[in-house]
Amino acid sequence: MPKKPKRNRYTTNGLIENQYEPGGKVLKNKLGIRKQGEMEQAEAKAFRKTQMHFYKLFLEDPSPPITAVLIKGIHRHWLGKIYECAGSYRRVNLSKEEITFPPASLQDGSPNIPRLMEEFEKDILARYAPLRKGEDLIKLARAIAVVHGEFEMIHPFREGNGRIGRLIADLMALLAGYPPLIFDIEGKPRNRKIYFGAMKEVFVNKNYAPLTDVIGKAINVGIEKAIKTKGITST
Repeated sequence: MPKKPKRNRYTTNGLIENQYEPGGKVLKNKLGIRKQGEMEQAEAKAFRKTQMHFYKLFLEDPSPPITAVLIKGIHRHWLGKIYECAGSYRRVNLSKEEITFPPASLQDGSPNIPRLMEEFEKDILARYAPLRKGEDLIKLARAIAVVHGEFEMIHPFREGNGRIGRLIADLMALLAGYPPLIFDIEGKPRNRKIYFGAMKEVFVNKNYAPLTDVIGKAINVGIEKAIKTKGITST
């Protein structure tokens, strides 16, 4: 039986954005980058700038509310100079490993992701994202877990959903007067396995408890680092 072809990140069944640079490992991009390592560096460099921009914005008083429009703006700020699809919801179906994300279109052909993001804003962001300075850490961890899990379950963008989701978590922490979270999953297979196992519990069973534990630890590690470096601490 022939082996299924592999993608470096996602498998798609769409034609609009399912285009790769020669070699098939890097999405078509404005920079003409063809090597995966070079693209990872370009994305990481741009993401650091986006982090700093929105950290500064959310440390201002008053901070902007977290909305679907803001999330699209964050995505555009990050990848606008790299991908044409930056700041736009995906128009292809995505699956990753054993997870199939919601279809990009409904049976009648109408876009599904804008509808899901409207519901996400109304039912999730409006309830969990408004936070007060000095919010209880247990309540904060739960709120971030719900928002993070539900956002990743939608996977609204063609690229960058994980980092956007974790940046939203950081911004929620800043709203509550705490420093950005430290998930510590890069280069840490065990931590990464725990994180994605917790995400899968949300996807499959709507169980936020494991992810709440992961978020709680990430909050505390962020606080510990901030204290050591005299960065942002809780109020």
